[in-house]
Amino acid sequence: MNIRPLITLVFAFLLFFACNKEVSPPALTEIPVTTEASGEPNLHIADGGEVFLTWVEYLNDTTDALVWARLNEGSWTSP
Repeated sequence: MNIRPLITLVFAFLLFFACNKEVSPPALTEIPVTTEASGEPNLHIADGGEVFLTWVEYLNDTTDALVWARLNEGSWTSP
């Protein structure tokens, strides 16, 4: 008795039902942050679960500043 057709049928059955599952796309919410002329944003999640946003603000032709804010109850803290 050849078991290969049975295995193929089982995998096809599983694949069919795995592909038919309707999945809604994840909801995205924009959280505005006040910045001046800036760039190089980066998100970081600390070990305790806190979320930080860092970016570089361009102060003048020769000076840049690394600025950060923490996500607190759905909004960013003041930099």
